Amino acid sequence: MTAALAKNPFTQTTQRAQYFSDLWFNQGNTVNEGFFDRQDRIAHAYIAYVLNLGEAVAQRFATGNSAAARQVGLRQGNVTAYEPNLPAFWQEVADAFPGTYTTEDLEYLSTQGTIDATQLFLFQLGQHWESGVLRALSVNAHAYK
Repeated sequence: MTAALAKNPFTQTTQRAQYFSDLWFNQGNTVNEGFFDRQDRIAHAYIAYVLNLGEAVAQRFATGNSAAARQVGLRQGNVTAYEPNLPAFWQEVADAFPGTYTTEDLEYLSTQGTIDATQLFLFQLGQHWESGVLRALSVNAHAYK
């Protein structure tokens, strides 16, 4: 017997936004093989593409480098001051969760989605269980608010 998924407590303003919020909430509640590796991969993509700091900074942040943590934190504290690469981020998410996102979903998230959507996604993905890099990203955001 399969347990019913928990109800998403987050209410969004449009049906499309609610669809994604429900999807992300359920992804965050489904811990299976590779879950924490996917979280690390997505946290890495957030740093590289949404914060637009690139692969090298993301790699250094993942290893606990304090200079990289400062760079990430300064971007986290002012997320609207630069241009994110949303298509690259959402493609990485789709690759981490194969078969979950359609081409139409990726187009919508890349063009109509916002930085707020990426942050809601990260929050819902890690609200119950967080990988080391996702947890470090969350802690870092609070340090640089």
